Order: sequence, then C-alpha cells, then structure tokens
Amino acid sequence: MTDNPYENIKPILEKMPIGFALNTIDDGITQYVNRKFHEIYGWPEEDLATVDLFFENVFPDPVYREKFKAEVFADMESGEPDRMIWEDMPITTQSGEQRFATAYNIPLIDQNLMMSTVQDTTLRKMAEDELKRHKERLEDLVEERTRELAERNKELERMQKLFVGRELRIKELRDRVKTLEEKK
Repeated sequence: MTDNPYENIKPILEKMPIGFALNTIDDGITQYVNRKFHEIYGWPEEDLATVDLFFENVFPDPVYREKFKAEVFADMESGEPDRMIWEDMPITTQSGEQRFATAYNIPLIDQNLMMSTVQDTTLRKMAEDELKRHKERLEDLVEERTRELAERNKELERMQKLFVGRELRIKELRDRVKTLEEKK
C-alpha cells in the first residue's frame, strides 16, 4: 500500500480506453496523465506538464486558444457540471494533425484537483460531417431535379395546349369540309 491514494488506481487508469489527467487547481500543474490522454492529444508528457502548456500546444491558433481557454475557465468557475463538457473540440497534435476530442472535467475542490477525461471523437465527427455533406448534396440534387421536372411539366403543358389547339382546329376543318360537302 502506498501513501498516495491515487497510486492504487493508476494501473486501472492506464488500461482505460479514455484519457485521464489530474491537475492541481491552484497552480495548474499536471499530477498524472495516462497513456491514452497523450495518445488522443498527440503530445508527449513534457509538453502537457501544465494547463498553460496544454492549451499552448493543443490549440496553436492564439486567437482560438484564448477564446476557448476563457470559455473553459468560465465553465469551470461556474461550478455547473453540465458546463464542464466540451464536445468535439478541434485539437492539433504535435505532428500538426487535426483531430476532434470530447473532454469532461470533474473538479475535486476539497483536494485541489481537477480530473480531466478525454475521448477521441475524430472518426465520429468526420462521419457526421461527411453525412452532412452528403445530405446537403442530396438536397441540392433533389432541388435541381425538382426544377428540371417543373420545366419539363411546363413544356408538356405547352405541348398539350398546342396539340389540343391543333386537334380543335382539325375538328373545325372537318366540320367545315362536312358542311361544304353537304351543300354540294
């Protein structure tokens, strides 16, 4: 048995399919990060050693980083658990690869700790985006086909009027011929 109560659960956390990190709240120093956390974010341990380093590395665009960081801190300060979930965050790995992740934070205020969990949602997000693009394309095709059919219907109506008019004219001419023949 160890003095640190978290040491007992580390072997379990290392085998979990989601990422875990434990940071001290007052100074933002990383106390523990499991393998999956590094795998998902795509950064080595030393590059995620503090909350500030985490934000700097994972969110390289300074404008987006400051905006998102302000949102995260405001959400955490609210103390509302529903606000401590950030879905499909666009993240950047050390190699520059763009991914998406969903993070859940759990504050352990009495222990001055913040538990962060993360799941890689890249494949799901990409599939959703692809489905959205297909849906939009399908809607465009349906709209285009509807326009084409409306144009064809107009042309058919015009042709029908011509044929009906022609048929009426032929009937009219037959009636005149018949009348002329009867007068003979």
